[in-house]
Amino acid sequence: MGSCYSLDSYCSFFAKKQILLFCAIVYSALCFGYFYVPPGLKEGFLPLLVMESIQFPFMLFLFWGMRERWKANPNAYLDLDTHLDTDKLLFYGILACGLIGRIILWFTTPIMEDDFWRYMWDGHVFTSGINPFIHAPINTALDHLQTDYRDEIGYRELRTIYPPFAQYVFALSALLFPHSLLGLKVVLTIFDLATAVVLWKWLRFEKLNPAWALLYFLNPLVLKEIANSAHLDSIVIFLTVASLFFFRTKRVTASWIALALGICTKLFPALLIPFYMKLDRKWLVHIAIASGVVMLMYLPFISAGSLLFSGTKAFAKYWVFNASLFKVIDLAVREVAVLYSSTPWVDSFLRYDYFTKMIITFIFALVFIVLWRRLQSEKGLAESAMWLFGWILLLSPVANTWYVLWVLPFAVLVGNIGWISFSYLVLASYSWFYSKDAATYFRTVEYFVLYLLLFWPWVKRQTIAKQSP
Repeated sequence: MGSCYSLDSYCSFFAKKQILLFCAIVYSALCFGYFYVPPGLKEGFLPLLVMESIQFPFMLFLFWGMRERWKANPNAYLDLDTHLDTDKLLFYGILACGLIGRIILWFTTPIMEDDFWRYMWDGHVFTSGINPFIHAPINTALDHLQTDYRDEIGYRELRTIYPPFAQYVFALSALLFPHSLLGLKVVLTIFDLATAVVLWKWLRFEKLNPAWALLYFLNPLVLKEIANSAHLDSIVIFLTVASLFFFRTKRVTASWIALALGICTKLFPALLIPFYMKLDRKWLVHIAIASGVVMLMYLPFISAGSLLFSGTKAFAKYWVFNASLFKVIDLAVREVAVLYSSTPWVDSFLRYDYFTKMIITFIFALVFIVLWRRLQSEKGLAESAMWLFGWILLLSPVANTWYVLWVLPFAVLVGNIGWISFSYLVLASYSWFYSKDAATYFRTVEYFVLYLLLFWPWVKRQTIAKQSP
């Protein structure tokens, strides 16, 4: 009895509003440390790892403290628009610290990233009346649009890979804030904040603990990849989360429109279409509406013809980075291949990983079918999306840090600790630039811990099931 009382007193003490507010202020103040993280790929890894290794536990502590307070007063955060009390003011205070952290990071140099140069260039080209899908940045036909950052664009020999709605956002940023990285960060952060709002509304709709939203809103990876590094994924994440929330709340037409816009930002939300069709009795009508939205988005760029997807094909064909199951399967395929005589046909398939890609496509098709069959109602959409996009990461040849943001909002809604933890573990991917020898150890830890956290709940359930009479 004494130990239980001691634990309750301990929890009560560290859940006090003064302590939580102090920790939130410290969390936002730590964002100033990003000014001292070198932006280079090699030099930035260890300082960035230190920064997020400090901030991530602060986020977990704030989540834990707010969860304890919610247990004592479960209705406090469900209606934030009603009368204010100390719990609601504390919640607002923590949210304000998360917003302050984003504002601080607006003024920091992007760390280990350069994609934003392409976004700014595409916006500049589009607002100049030129189709950004036709010419690669290096093309001399665009010399009259020369800017001081044109030479900084990565893969300048390739045409843009970003679909139409992303181009409209780039153009909006170019019109409002010409050639301004700060302006681009502000625009992309607006989508990030909108995602946080939808998550809070979704948690409130499900009558779940809204403290879970802090695991997105205060997540160091979210702040780094959007407010610091200006990744466009904040756009597609907002549209996908909003689409699923609309479907969950029976606003089906709005859901399909948001999904169409998400597909026109990055293509992966298209995987949700069969799940929507299963639950939507009017799916034929809504697919027609969504298709119309997609066609309208692509219409201004149709003059590019077959060039619309040339950049995307190049990246899909050659790029491999921080792969998990893809890397394991590819190594196994190559080990088997050396047992047979080398032929030009086999060499070609190995060079472009065709064998491996066929295997992972087959695995993903099986996973997709299982997830589709398991979905029974709108309530299961968040979990289906989490595992659908999660398996994309596990099987993909590329698992960039910002790709984890595709999964994170749904992991928050489901309460999946494994995927939430991966938002920290994925930093190990940058170890490749620090030391190729050390990268093997970093990535082994990265994926070992992830798989342990993902599959431990299943193992635990199986153990309990065997022990039950």
